[in-house]
Order: sequence, then structure tokens, then C-alpha cells
Amino acid sequence: MRLFLVLLFFLTCFLYPQQQPQFKTPSPTLTQLPAPGMLSVSIAGNPILAGSYVAAQGERVDQFITRIMYNIELDKFSLNLRDIQLKRSNGEVIKVDLQKFRITGDIKDNPYLKNDDVLVLSYSDPKTIFYEIKGAINNPGKYPFMEGDDLQKAIFYASGLSSAFQGYDSTTIYRVSYDKTRMEKIRVATSANFPLQNLDVIMVGDEQPFMEEYKILVIGEVNRPGYIPFGRKQQTLKEAIELAGGFTENASQNNIRLLKSKNLPSSVIRSYYGVDAPKEKREKNEDKDVVDIQKFMTELATLDFLNLYRLSGLTERDTSYLRLEAQLNFYNNSQLIDLTVKNDTLRSFYENYRVQMGDIIVVSSVPIGINMIGQVPYPGWIPYVPGMDFQYYIRQAGGLNDYANEDEIMIIKGNTKQWMAAADFRGTLEPGDYIYVPKEEQRSFWSYMGDTALILGIVGNIATLVILFINVMK
Repeated sequence: MRLFLVLLFFLTCFLYPQQQPQFKTPSPTLTQLPAPGMLSVSIAGNPILAGSYVAAQGERVDQFITRIMYNIELDKFSLNLRDIQLKRSNGEVIKVDLQKFRITGDIKDNPYLKNDDVLVLSYSDPKTIFYEIKGAINNPGKYPFMEGDDLQKAIFYASGLSSAFQGYDSTTIYRVSYDKTRMEKIRVATSANFPLQNLDVIMVGDEQPFMEEYKILVIGEVNRPGYIPFGRKQQTLKEAIELAGGFTENASQNNIRLLKSKNLPSSVIRSYYGVDAPKEKREKNEDKDVVDIQKFMTELATLDFLNLYRLSGLTERDTSYLRLEAQLNFYNNSQLIDLTVKNDTLRSFYENYRVQMGDIIVVSSVPIGINMIGQVPYPGWIPYVPGMDFQYYIRQAGGLNDYANEDEIMIIKGNTKQWMAAADFRGTLEPGDYIYVPKEEQRSFWSYMGDTALILGIVGNIATLVILFINVMK
């Protein structure tokens, strides 16, 4: 037993030193002594990246900074790659422009690192120190602003002028005053070395490029319905119809509608016309937000109604009618075109209006007859017979129902949606017109009793006033 305890003691002493504490291997970007063949490189100037790091032999500045930014998940806009100083241990200072290197690929702008190098990186606030460039350039966006920047540098760092554009000889610079109370619009030649200021917005060129995304939608009775690419200032409404193959034989040229889809959410266009809006009209993840979009549009329509109603003296019934009109006016923000009438204004609009991105042109079909609605046994389309009056179509629809109000039958013109009393109608019914047979109001016994009580109450009040007046005059 004693021998066993002695052996156990020596065995424990022998094994214990082998169990060393386990530490997590430091990230190569953390401060540490370089291993043989590795370099020690420090970063200064940028408070987020400041510290000492390990770099590999033969590693260049761009590779090193890219690795550091990836490991730390630093916002790329908070680091100005144009303003980097590389300080060697022997006192040499090299200015490095990595943004320029990434555009030109010139290796002299991306030097090798050496041991004990210090990289001085300036911090760039993407919210307050920048300029924005867009228009006829290859890489539009926001860029860090530096003293001495001019228009040519901005175009260079935006990867140059885009060949997809035409007419970019002039550039407009929008400059906000220091107190942000005034906006100055400066027009210069695109080739000028015009000095920039912080927060400038640069619009290079005036024309938008001809791209597939610039298109309108033509649907209905045309030979080639669908999306039509167009030049923003080239096609008129008439030319758009021609690009869609022209009218079919079944096209109703008195019912062409131009819809300004910019005022409608894509969900409304999709449900009303059965098509998707142009891509530029759709919002990202819009399908997830259809309810919110429609709610927002409803609120806008309500606001439009309130603005109309504010100074009016309408009755309750007229107010309901105005609300309907305001909502229809908001959602049907469109132009109805009738090419069959002698109207120079509509004809001029058709021939000269220049379509815009997001417009939708709807060419309706020629109606097949008269549309019967209301209190008839067989409502719907009744084949059109020239010269027949409204009574004929009522008979074709099965006559009047028991609850039909024969005195209030209305004719609604299909094109203008104008309502006219059928008894006074002296015009001619046309395909597409509606005949509406309203329902006679049905009232219960208690409804009549309520009206009677109201009348008796008014008579009683008048009688009381008369008696009071007589007593006073005595």
C-alpha cells in the first residue's frame, strides 16, 4: 500500500506540468509580437483602427487595409482611401492614394509594407464631409471631400464619364450655403477644373441615357401590347401607339386613357389593370407593404378631399358626393382621349404630348352593346341595335322587377359617364352606354309612423307658438 501511494505521488508530479492553461489564439489583427517572417505595422490617425497589427512579408497597403477593414467590419465610408500616409522607420513619408490605385491599377500607388511601418489614415465623416456626384458618370454616389477637390477629380474618382449618356458638355453644381438657408445653382463646362466645396451636389450632363428600363406600358387593343422602350424626350403619345403596332380592328378610338402611374402604388395598377407597373415604379419589398402603401394612398386621398371641403357650404348628401368625386379624381389621375370627335385640343394632346417614364396607355375595346344594370331580371350586356330606345333594352333584359323605380331610370353615357333621365333623353343610345334601373325605396310601417310623428311634432310646435302669440296680444 505504501509503495502504491509513492508511485501515485510521482506519477501526479510528472503529469501536472504537462497540463498547461489553454488560451485562444489571438486574431492576426490584434496587437502581438510578429512571428519570424512577419511584419509589425501600426495604424494611426483613425480612432477606430488605431493600433499595431501583424502583416505578412510581401503584403501591399491595399491588401493589408482591406483585410483589416473586413475583420473589423468598418463602414467603408468612414475611411478616406485617398488620404493615406505611409511612414517608414527611416523617416521616409509616402503619400498613398488607394482610390486612385483601384481605378488605374498603377502599382506605384500601392507600395509594399515594411517592418515598423506606420499608416496614418484620416477619418472621414460620411454624414458631414462629402460631395455627391450623379448623372453621366460610371459610378454615381457620395465621396469623401478633401480640400483642393475640383470637378475633374470628382469625375475621375467616379470612374469617369459614362458612354451611355449623350449631351454631357455642361454640368450643374448645387451648392448649399453654410447656414443651409440658400441653394446656389452653378452651371459650368464638364471639362472645367471648377473647385468644389463640401456638400456640393454635382449633376454631370442634362440628358438621361437610352436604357431598357426607360419604358412605358401600352395595354388593350393594340397589335403589340406590353412595355415599350422610349427616349425621354422623343416619343409622343401618338408615336407610342404606333410603336405598339397601332390600333387593332376592335379598338375603341373614343376611349383611350393615359394613366399617370406615378400617383398610384403598383398594387393598385396590378389589381385594376392586371399587369405589373414598370420596374422603376416598384419599391423594394413592396409586396410585403401593400397594405401600408394603400393606407398611405387613402390618407392622401382623404387629405385631398379635406382641402376641397374646407371652404365649402355643402349639405351632408353633397359632402358624400364630393368625397366620391375627390377619391375618383385622385386615383383616376388620367386623361381621356376621344379621337372620333372634332376636338382640336384632344387631337393636339394626342399628337404632341410626350410620354414620361411610368405612364400607362390603355386602349379600350369597342363595346358590344348596351349594359343593363339595376332592377331587371337579366342584367348585363344587351346586343346593340341601332335606333332602338331604352325601353327596348329593358324588355330584352326581362322587363322591370317588382321593386324597380320606373320614374327614376337613368341613361349613363359610356364615354363621358354623364347621367341623364331616361324619360327626358332625346339623344341616341350608343354601344357602351348604360341603362340604370334603380330600386324603389322600401319603407316599413314604423318608418311611416316616424315621419308622421315628426310632422305632428312640427305642427304641434307651430300651434303652441300661435297660441302663445295670441295670448301675448290680448
